[in-house]
Amino acid sequence: MVVIDSSSGKFNSSSCVAAGRASGVLASGVVYSLRATRSTQVPSALFQLATVSPGLLSVIDPNFHFESEGIYVLGDQVADSLGYGIGSRVSLVGEPVGEVGGIERNAARAESQSRWIFRAETHSATQTIEQCWLEADVDSVNAVLKALPAVMHEIPDLRLRTLSSRDVFIAAKTAFESRASKYAWVVGGLLMAAVTAMGWIGRRSEYALYTITGFPGDDVRLLMYGEYWIMAGIAFIWGVAGAWFIATLGGIPSFVSVAAGLVSALMVVALGAIICAMSTLFFGGGDVARALKNRD
Repeated sequence: MVVIDSSSGKFNSSSCVAAGRASGVLASGVVYSLRATRSTQVPSALFQLATVSPGLLSVIDPNFHFESEGIYVLGDQVADSLGYGIGSRVSLVGEPVGEVGGIERNAARAESQSRWIFRAETHSATQTIEQCWLEADVDSVNAVLKALPAVMHEIPDLRLRTLSSRDVFIAAKTAFESRASKYAWVVGGLLMAAVTAMGWIGRRSEYALYTITGFPGDDVRLLMYGEYWIMAGIAFIWGVAGAWFIATLGGIPSFVSVAAGLVSALMVVALGAIICAMSTLFFGGGDVARALKNRD
């Protein structure tokens, strides 16, 4: 989510309406006013009273719905602290007495708002607001952030910040842990080591030639190991690029697929490196004459 405000104070809500039409934006809502308040029943407890549009409640929790005709919606910490439920009468300092129309218990996208008391109202597009909230597609957040200064150019001292959505990360974590290629790194590491070993076997005569011309055995092994890392570097780049390509085709969030590609590629390269490092210990010995002829 993207939260927009201005260090100069309130701005016109029409800018938020325009931002809500930008490519990659799924939903929008506004905060008309935000101030600290207390309950007349429990004056020691301090909360935030936010006058918002109904759309903002949907941005915070797409599954939220009013359960009664009450004018107030309570964050779960407010409801628990005051002991309020649906239909309870709420009396706030300086505000009209009203009933609780809903309790926001699933605000995974904006956990800090659990101590807010929301009052949903609808105003015209010329109404001034304090904040504009946008829900953006996961893969479009950066593009939206780049486009907003141009869309909202009339707002002085524009400030943009993002809120991480816990439900998105939970879904990403689940998808990552249950991916079909979870253990493919083992096969990949063995395959890379096998391909490297086949190359070494095919070039035994060259390594034997290095040996008889005076190269120490450790230098020959280092040369062989360096050849593995050239192949490993190319394979690593292609692996990460392939993960990104799969993400763009399959609609998977890029950061999920690329993260999986990075982890898997690193594990493949590491396993192959360990196997190859151990394998080089078996090269360099034996009958040099037969090695020169590429024979066992």
